[in-house]
Amino acid sequence: MKITDLRIGNFVNENFKIIAIHRNSKTGSSKEEDYFYSAYIENKTDFGNVKIKGLRPVRLTKTWLNRFGIKVYNRFSEVYKIYIDKETNRVIYLKLKNVGNNPEWIFEFYENRDCFKKTIKYVHELQNLLVSITNYELTL
Repeated sequence: MKITDLRIGNFVNENFKIIAIHRNSKTGSSKEEDYFYSAYIENKTDFGNVKIKGLRPVRLTKTWLNRFGIKVYNRFSEVYKIYIDKETNRVIYLKLKNVGNNPEWIFEFYENRDCFKKTIKYVHELQNLLVSITNYELTL
């Protein structure tokens, strides 16, 4: 994972949530290449400081969608729906693209007649898209 993929609030390493990201100098130098990043992460029973390269993305699964309170919209075609604003027809669909050990999802954001589509695999990708498009934060 790269530092640019992450933000505070992302879920990583299965059940950990990033609560802070630190920029640390290896040598006291001010050159960008002499810095490394670490994240302070926590869950209900543990916490710690981890280098960014030690973080692992969490696969987006039906279980994670259910944990976020996102319900199936069409169980035959594996489609989940998130209403953003019913009055203005702002809606997001998540469609299961590949099943098995490496599920992929098609994230579709509709606003009136416009549509934005992106294939995603990880929980932090869904979190980041929702925040950037709608300012909506997924919580457990």
